[in-house]
Parts: sequence; C-alpha cells; structure tokens
Amino acid sequence: MSVALITTLLERTIAFHPVFRDVAGSTVGGVFLSQAYYWSTGGRIAAERAGWFYKTGKEWTEETRLSRSEQDRARRDLKAVGLLEERLQGRPAKMFYRLNLERLFELILEFAQGKPAAKKPKKNNSLQDSAILTGTEKKANKINSLQDSANYA
Repeated sequence: MSVALITTLLERTIAFHPVFRDVAGSTVGGVFLSQAYYWSTGGRIAAERAGWFYKTGKEWTEETRLSRSEQDRARRDLKAVGLLEERLQGRPAKMFYRLNLERLFELILEFAQGKPAAKKPKKNNSLQDSAILTGTEKKANKINSLQDSANYA
C-alpha cells in the first residue's frame, strides 16, 4: 500500500457544515449545500460573477461523491426552499449556480431559534390544473372553430 497514494486521496476534502444538513433537510442536500457555499464564498471568481459559479455534474461527483440522482434531488430540494438558483449560460450551454446567502442565513437563524427546518412548498395542484385546463380548452376551441370553418367552407 502506497502512503503517497493515500495521502493524495486524502488531500481533497470538503467542509461539511452539519447545520447545512438541518437547513437542507437531508444529508445529501447538506453535502451539496456545503460545497455550493464553498464555491459561492470562495474568492474572486464568485465575487466577479455576482455569486454565480459553474460546475459540471462530473465535477460535483468528483468533489462530493454524490451520484447524478443525488445531485438532482439536492438541487431540486434546495431550489424549492429558495436556497439555490440555476441558469444555463453560454454556448455550449453550461449550468451556473448561485446560492441565496440571505435565505441561507435566514434559515440558519430559524434553526438556531428552534424553528422546524424549511419545508418544500406544496404545489397548488388545483390552481395549476385549472390554468392548464384553461389553456388546453382555449387551444381545443380554436382548433374546433378552424375545423368547423374548413368543413363549412
């Protein structure tokens, strides 16, 4: 066994902040959030880009050992509570991330005060369904009226 190899493997560490697990609602979310915090607050690049940083899925895996599905779940959950923003930018398109530090600090303070962890907002399916139905009905009515005009022309 090579001590040099082991030493090399142990050089790449990430800072895991336990409170991020509590804020994110899961260990996977806490690991992702810890690494996003590092890149959001770590120096010149984030400052020059107003907090935005770029990471590939492969880089997330190399840095955190989270699988693609774990990354997707963490991203979804962090976006749902207002902690993570994403945007595609450039050609070819790359995924950029930005942590909402104000929201993060707000949730940490709430946790410190004994308030329950942030829950993902529930979807209001009835409103969404009615909006979708309304749009669908409008399209259906338009198609029907066009077909009627064609049939009677």
